Amino acid sequence: MKLGIALGGGGVRSAAQLGVVQALLEDGIVPEIYAGTSGGSIAASLLALGYEPIKAFEKFKVTRNVLDIAFVHIIAGMTSKEKMIQGLFKGKRLEKSLNQIFDGKRIGEIEKPLGIATTNLIDGSQLIFTNETQYDWSKIEYAYTEWNSWGDLNLSEIVRASCSLPAVFLPKQLDYRTLVDGGLTNNLPSDIAFAMGADRVVTIALSSYESNYKLEGIPSILRQTVDIVTKRNVDIDARYHDMTLRLPLDDVNILDFERLEECFTRGYVAGKEKLPLIRESLSNLAI
Repeated sequence: MKLGIALGGGGVRSAAQLGVVQALLEDGIVPEIYAGTSGGSIAASLLALGYEPIKAFEKFKVTRNVLDIAFVHIIAGMTSKEKMIQGLFKGKRLEKSLNQIFDGKRIGEIEKPLGIATTNLIDGSQLIFTNETQYDWSKIEYAYTEWNSWGDLNLSEIVRASCSLPAVFLPKQLDYRTLVDGGLTNNLPSDIAFAMGADRVVTIALSSYESNYKLEGIPSILRQTVDIVTKRNVDIDARYHDMTLRLPLDDVNILDFERLEECFTRGYVAGKEKLPLIRESLSNLAI
């Protein structure tokens, strides 16, 4: 039985996913196929590169300082009728940091199966980047999907695209495509793991909206907007999930980099607590 793991988006909350995987590995549960979206694509990529979760978390922490304000772009958008403001941060520092933690690897150089979801902002399609050359289209839930197996693309470019939260980061341009956060079309990509050959998939969900959440400004509005959209996607795709672990991290802002260590610890504790349920679920679903 090939076990896959699907890591959803959630900004810095995605550090908790590495904590969960650490708990799984300590119990002998070893994923072989990795799929990720947004912040989850960072964690999934590090694991697919072969890093143990604790080492992967140390690399993940490099993303603390990635917010590079797009001053020129913003000023141009404010002073020109022809140019519009598309985001607050350039994303170049994020991509540079990702290239550092991925050791400059191209997606085709990764041996373990990896799938990363992005969204084409122009036509609303899902663009999946993978190092696999064979996949099962019938497993993909979203009809407007394109697969990309270009092994020569830098992993940092792909993950930067998947992490490009609309209106926060400028979109990533790849060829004729304008790519943004994969969470808009597939925030919990368990179907991608299935399509790449997984028999069973453990999914880790991070986003959910609160009915009593207090809106206090642009950052909180952006967070709540994204959480509403991504929670809907997770609920729609629920039929694909063998085992879904939902982490209670609603109190953590998606850009609250100072709470990375806390997120990892909370993920590890939650993973330990849920191990009996995960083992039972995987055993009941075993082929």
